[in-house]
Amino acid sequence: MVSISFNLTTFYKNLLLIALIFFMGIGFANSEKIKSKLLSLEVSYFDTVTKSLIIDETFPDDFKSKLNYWFNNRVKVNGVEGNMMFYTSNYIQKITNISEGKRVEISFNFRVILEKPTLSQKKQIKGKVNSFGSITGTFSLKDFDEIITNTQFDVISRLSKELKSVN
Repeated sequence: MVSISFNLTTFYKNLLLIALIFFMGIGFANSEKIKSKLLSLEVSYFDTVTKSLIIDETFPDDFKSKLNYWFNNRVKVNGVEGNMMFYTSNYIQKITNISEGKRVEISFNFRVILEKPTLSQKKQIKGKVNSFGSITGTFSLKDFDEIITNTQFDVISRLSKELKSVN
């Protein structure tokens, strides 16, 4: 005769551990998916030696990290002198109800200052980028969060294209 002992506490601990690993994996997968999207954007080059990104306090932390990642990996300097300062400000994320759904609008201002001290040159690029996304029908909070994330990526993509065209 075989006796099977079943410890309920151990079972719940193992179940909790498996669920935790599963949800952490989903979070890392989403983070990596966004990073790979950001890396697919074109590289912008500036004729300076240094670069810096200044993000004002209106930006949410998750968007700051995406913007920092894009700036560090897709904005390059290749000059022999000068500084590039990239300012972002006035982040606005507007969520509105639409017929049987929601719409997310994201916009912000940017300003790029290129300085070359030995030539006494200063170039300034200003602009505003915006994008929107929407979802209709029956959707979960996760689906809605994905719309926000995709809209954030799209507004960075638009910024990247704008910089490429003016530089």
